[in-house]
Amino acid sequence: LNNCTQHTGLRCKWQWEAGALGMASVWTLLLLVFMNALKIGKYGLLFVSVFLTFLKFCLIYVFIWIGYIIAFHMLFLHKKPQFTSIFYSIPKTLAMLTGEYDFDDLFFPNGKVLQGSEAAMVLYSTFVFTMNIVIMNIMVGLAVSDVKRFRLNAKREHLRARIETCLGLQAKFGLLCETCSRLVLALSKLRLFPYFQNHVTKIHGIKKYYLLKLLSRFELIT
Repeated sequence: LNNCTQHTGLRCKWQWEAGALGMASVWTLLLLVFMNALKIGKYGLLFVSVFLTFLKFCLIYVFIWIGYIIAFHMLFLHKKPQFTSIFYSIPKTLAMLTGEYDFDDLFFPNGKVLQGSEAAMVLYSTFVFTMNIVIMNIMVGLAVSDVKRFRLNAKREHLRARIETCLGLQAKFGLLCETCSRLVLALSKLRLFPYFQNHVTKIHGIKKYYLLKLLSRFELIT
């Protein structure tokens, strides 16, 4: 923080932007935490599965989208402020992909036909047919097939994710946890902790029991 921020409490633009991106990222990652910790986490796995499918889909068809972005930018460069730069054309074309057409505003501003917009109308009609009708129906079909396939294997996939989380934590922090648990067990055997010994012994076996329980349930399902 600079001196102005320390004295006035005002924040710079980049601080607000970083804070906003950080909040969005943290709350999104919270879904991944609940996904492996709760019984309803299978719906979080469903979100991840559909998201990855859409990501693979977009990697193939992104070239068509880029082509329409450049084409709209070239045709409306000096006519519409939404397409004055490539940076503005990207979110505008993405909004058009979701159904925000703005046909009247684009081609009939103030009730009059936009001059020299014949080629833009042809391109616009092609965009609506290819992107909004064909590709959106493909995306809906992929989502439905993913949901159907996931519901058949939801319990197994959820257990697999929880087991992977437990094994990952054990691989990263297993030595530290084992050292701490041995230290606590050694202290519990002293006379200073007679009442604490039974509770520590139970806690020491919780992680192994929980992991073995998950593995046995996974073997029964598979």
